[in-house]
Order: sequence, then structure tokens, then C-alpha cells
Amino acid sequence: EYQINRAKQSLGKIDYEREYLASFETAGNPPYYAYTYLNNSEYELNSNIPVIICCDFNATEKPMSWNIGQRIIQTTSDITHITKTLSFQYTNTETMCGILDEYLNTLPGGYPKHLIFYGDYAGRAVKSNSSYSDWQIIESYFRNKAKFEKKIKYCKSIRDSVAATNSQLCNTIGERKLFVNKENCKPLIRDFEYCQWKENSKELSAKDPMLGHCSRALDYYNDYEHSILGKPTAKWTV
Repeated sequence: EYQINRAKQSLGKIDYEREYLASFETAGNPPYYAYTYLNNSEYELNSNIPVIICCDFNATEKPMSWNIGQRIIQTTSDITHITKTLSFQYTNTETMCGILDEYLNTLPGGYPKHLIFYGDYAGRAVKSNSSYSDWQIIESYFRNKAKFEKKIKYCKSIRDSVAATNSQLCNTIGERKLFVNKENCKPLIRDFEYCQWKENSKELSAKDPMLGHCSRALDYYNDYEHSILGKPTAKWTV
């Protein structure tokens, strides 16, 4: 019973049914099925609390997409608010650092004291679009502006990382732990609403090059901090 209760807390409804009730009717469901308007919020960043940046890297017609937010951990709750999505085509990591820096400078409470970056690492992954140099550029840009931290690991399963995001959007017992700003995160919400699975149901469809990058950036964060498999066993230093 304890294991079942833990599973209900750490999985969204459809993923729970697939894993524990042998339901095979999940292929037709959208990847981010747990998102609804109830996940929208108008939370504003507190510059005295660590700010998280979730990164997906591209440099072509596929946009480079970074989500900015905050994780609020209290005695009985662990809530994440995504307050801003940056998503641009035909850009590079250094340019995105400048755009992020400019945004952080506009925060009412001043520049954040602590920045934590999340993402996938290409060093051990065949298909990742990040690289050693991407993380070097980011660290070089921000390490003297605030306390700098990066939490990255190889994302082994796209489906599992999407499931981690769904579990935060709404788990099987109806708890919502992930919220987004409707006005400032439109590209991310578009991913939630329009992304589809490939026929194999293991990868996101790439038919629309604009879709899936903001949500994948968020998946990397959730796969690291809220993995359905538990805490990460492998962390890469780059």
C-alpha cells in the first residue's frame, strides 16, 4: 500500500494507469495531458531565493528555449513556478545569456543572488543538443554575477522525463506542484497544448520544428529534481 501511495504521488493519472494498472490506451493521449488552466499563476520571482533556468539548446530553425522560475520548498510543500519563457530561432548560447541577463536585471527585487541551471548533457548522450562548450559559455557569463550552480545529467528516457513533468502538473491524487505564467510563458503553454507523440510513443513528434523545445527544457529540470525513478544516480560535471 505504501508503494502504491508513493506511486500516486509521483505519477500523473495516465502514467500511473500505464505502470500499475496495465493500461495500454495511452498512445493517443497528448504528452502533457496533466496541464490545465489550473496550472496558471501570476507568481513573481523573489531575488533572494535561487532562480532556476531550464535549458534546451538549438541554433537553427528549431528555437533555443530557456524557462526561468523558482522552486519554493516549505515544510509540507514543494512548488515550482515558471515565470518566463525565452525561445528564439537562429540564435546561440552567448546571445541567450545576454537576453537572460537583461531580463534578470529588470526584476523588481534586483538581480538574483543565486542561479541554478538545468539541462541535458551531450557528453554521454547521442541525441542531446547541448555540449561541453554550451555549459562553459553559460558558466563563464554568469559566475561573477551571482552564485552559479548547474545541475545536469544525461536524460535516458524522454517518456520518463515527460512523466516527471506530468506528475508535477497534477499527480494521481490531484496535487498540483508546477505552475506557469500564462502571459509570459506562451511558448511553453503552446507545447503543453499541442505537442504530440511519435508513433512509437517514446519520443515527441518533430513535425513542427517550433514545438517541444520549451517543454523539454522543463522536462530536464523535473527529471533531475522530481524523477519518477527517484533521485539521479549519475551527475555530470562539465
